[in-house]
Amino acid sequence: MKKLLIPAAAAVLALCPVTAQAVLITHSGGSTLFNEDYESQTLNATLDTANINPGGNSEEWITDATASPGVGEAVNTNPPSAFQGSQFAHLSRPGGTSEVHADFATDITDGTLTVEFAGYVPSSVPGNAVPIQVRFDEDDEGVPGSDDDIAFQLRWNTNDNKLYWRPSTGGNVDTGVSFVDDTWQIYKLEYNFTGTDSVIVTVDGNSSAPLDTIIEDPTLAFINMRIAQTTGEFFFDAVPEPATGVLLGFGMIAALWGLRRGGR
Repeated sequence: MKKLLIPAAAAVLALCPVTAQAVLITHSGGSTLFNEDYESQTLNATLDTANINPGGNSEEWITDATASPGVGEAVNTNPPSAFQGSQFAHLSRPGGTSEVHADFATDITDGTLTVEFAGYVPSSVPGNAVPIQVRFDEDDEGVPGSDDDIAFQLRWNTNDNKLYWRPSTGGNVDTGVSFVDDTWQIYKLEYNFTGTDSVIVTVDGNSSAPLDTIIEDPTLAFINMRIAQTTGEFFFDAVPEPATGVLLGFGMIAALWGLRRGGR
């Protein structure tokens, strides 16, 4: 019986992801709701819908800010350097308010809504319970809604470097997932409408248990990224698609194996 011998070089290829811009927001039905790599945004200017790249899903960037300098701006500062490409987004709050909204054109009421991004919390952010927040929001007007519109709220606590969520009543609750200062990490938030609504939070492969939502069966319209304290600061970028590299690797394996057999 012949044994299948995979060349070592091809095996390495299968494990090496190809860096490619990944979607920010997708739905389990197969649709891409928001897609942005920040590379076409104007440097040191507020994120602009006209410069979304690759886009094509009627998505919009909407900002709400009374702070100065610009809020939700494209930067290429070092540190940090970009997680991918050369540009990424910077959210800060030197004063006033600071929020950006990833507004998708299609309201979501079922299935699973997945949000993915690379995030970076600088160690210069002072200890605070709620300096950074990411929220699933019902308000489809493209402006900050009241607390009644928030379906789920994730909070970064820079006192203990843990992620917390805010239930409908009571204070912040530990998700069981931590983050690291001065390091790009991959975040994934999955909002599941099946059965009792719940959210799973994952950071670099470490996942929470399903977390209760504030609103049951909401109509989700955008993701809100917010600096809740004047000392808060956050960087975010697109993430690579590891599946691309895996598929390329297996394609190379097949090609090399075909050449090996053909040469016999």
